[in-house]
Amino acid sequence: MQNNASGEKDSPLQAKVSIGTRRDHVLTWICAHWGYIIALVLVSCARMYIGGIVPLRANASAKNTLDDYLMIEYAQLQEHFQSSANTWALAKAMSFSYLLNILTKLGIRYTTFVSLLWIVSALMVVSAIRRIWNRCNDQYGNVLCLPYWIFAVIYVFLVFCPTAFDKDTGTRIYRESFVAPTVMLLVGLSLLLILAAIDTRTRAVRWITARELLWGVLLGVAWCFFWFLKESGIWLAPALIVVLAIAAYCHISGMKRYRANAQESAAHASCSSHAHVMWGRAVSAICMVAVPLVVFAAGNATYRGINERYFGVPYASVRTEGAIAGFFERLYAIDGPGKTEEHWVPWSVMEQAINASPTLQSHPELVDALKHGVFVDDVDGMWEMGPHHDMAVWTMMDALARCGLYPDQEAPQRLFEQINDELDQANLPHVDGFTFSASLVPKTLTDIWDLRQEWWASFESTVLWKHYVVADDDFESPMSEQNSRVRLMELTLNETLDRADDPVTSRNGQHAMGLLLARGIVAIYRYIAPIGVAIAGCGIVLAGAQLARWRHIGESDRKRALMMFWTTFACAGCSFALVLAVSWLCSGRTTETFAYYTAAAVPLIQLIEIVAALCCINAVVLLLQRRTQ
Repeated sequence: MQNNASGEKDSPLQAKVSIGTRRDHVLTWICAHWGYIIALVLVSCARMYIGGIVPLRANASAKNTLDDYLMIEYAQLQEHFQSSANTWALAKAMSFSYLLNILTKLGIRYTTFVSLLWIVSALMVVSAIRRIWNRCNDQYGNVLCLPYWIFAVIYVFLVFCPTAFDKDTGTRIYRESFVAPTVMLLVGLSLLLILAAIDTRTRAVRWITARELLWGVLLGVAWCFFWFLKESGIWLAPALIVVLAIAAYCHISGMKRYRANAQESAAHASCSSHAHVMWGRAVSAICMVAVPLVVFAAGNATYRGINERYFGVPYASVRTEGAIAGFFERLYAIDGPGKTEEHWVPWSVMEQAINASPTLQSHPELVDALKHGVFVDDVDGMWEMGPHHDMAVWTMMDALARCGLYPDQEAPQRLFEQINDELDQANLPHVDGFTFSASLVPKTLTDIWDLRQEWWASFESTVLWKHYVVADDDFESPMSEQNSRVRLMELTLNETLDRADDPVTSRNGQHAMGLLLARGIVAIYRYIAPIGVAIAGCGIVLAGAQLARWRHIGESDRKRALMMFWTTFACAGCSFALVLAVSWLCSGRTTETFAYYTAAAVPLIQLIEIVAALCCINAVVLLLQRRTQ
């Protein structure tokens, strides 16, 4: 039973009446907005249809032995956890593979689930934005409830996001296809949690409810999935801090409002009643903040505990955690001839490490394999040519395996712990500059400014929708084992995929129509992109002007200005962090690379544009209303 405004529990009869009233309210709302509901259903069906006929790039994924296909092998969990001797068993985080295993067992098609994820995430964002926006009313009830067709347009804008159709971030069977919709899901759950916190301000006593607990748990689960989807999820963490801070503030402001009302109301004159309300809100605020954090911590501990049980080490990825990663973090900071934006660890740097480490010198076969070996037939991995960017880690792991120094996941960690201790005792020259992550090479301010071309490429990808390419599968140079790999992918994804020996099937009418529609969607988004930029700029300027006139505007305008400010602050801040890291990592690479690595920021940019558009619409409508009065 729920608590009423006086803090007393409702009787069973009152509870039944409340449930019945709520049911009637829902039915009334459905009848009043049937057009809006039908529009959402039709758009969702269209999204499901297009998502089902756009062909997956299965053969291209089958060729990527240590990327796409590695995730498929990870999804065979029984074999994966019995292969501790596999060098690449912990090369990548595997939320994506866990999900594929669940889909396999449930018999759910991969394309169906991806489309549903986009739909559910977009619906959550639209529902939360609509309700939060309409709650931005002042104490006199002056609120502008925007028509539902505006939110239907917002839903279309979100659910047909071009990243879902790009050849690398959408139709490629890889974890990157889940990054953007997962970020959108996190945005929706975060907004719903804030909405639940706002709703607590309407009641005197609020312990945490089932709805608040649900959003907190789901947010924690989604965060855990995102954290282990890739090894670079830290860039979005500030947004979570902002969300939890806003949720806590809503509870605290509700406590303050109740305290002010309690002083004016005889009904709350009792000190015990007043204290009861204060404690209720305080515990509720703490619980709302703690629930997603506790769920995330539990998921993190479980994930790492499983790896430690089966592999002996608790790392999600040995490329970014542990002693091997620590070895390269030290090499990135060492200066030497040949060190450039593209070659982080030239052989001159490796030689310094070898000369400083008796342990490395005791393995001449490893030194020879590093200098003259070829990493998976890729010259980019040869140290004579200089491994590009972070490819040096992969080259080292491959060389260790060739030399028999990677019998399991524990042995190389012990080896490099000793090597790292030796490097720490050596006095090696360090490169100038600083870095935000030990996994990136240090740069000076001049080096960072020289990345402006990469910044622009990222801006074009995330904001202007350029560099997104809709392409059919790649049937060139088929590998001998490619068809067997595609067959395993079919079993894992519950899909019928095109084979390298029969590429004609991919040219059928449905696939051709899917590619045509996908290209049309991307072209439309590119066309309207400058409009979105202009609207975002106007909305930010309008919100800034309102904040500057804080004392002279109404409460509803203050709330909407704050909504624009915090949305821009959180989303733009996290997007900038991602763009900076990608530019740092991918300097000198092709423009398509930036579209691939910055796709995660797209839903955040969309959210900024949406809130800015609502601010502009609100300002225009209110201006017209004042002129007609």
